[in-house]
Amino acid sequence: MHESVSTLALGIAAAMSLTYVAVKVRQNKRRLRQMVGIVDTQHTFETQYLFRLVDSGQLNLYSAGVAPA
Repeated sequence: MHESVSTLALGIAAAMSLTYVAVKVRQNKRRLRQMVGIVDTQHTFETQYLFRLVDSGQLNLYSAGVAPA
């Protein structure tokens, strides 16, 4: 009798834990999609401009530990 009660309680706890993890994963995915969407739509011009400056040699890419020229 006690084994079935503890097994049932363990099953309920496992189901609640999986539901919690699924909700948190969905929230994090939504948050990440919003962040990427903001960067894609609002900052495209600025990032393309910076990449063009790097390609033309007017701007140097940052490298950690390397002194600017």
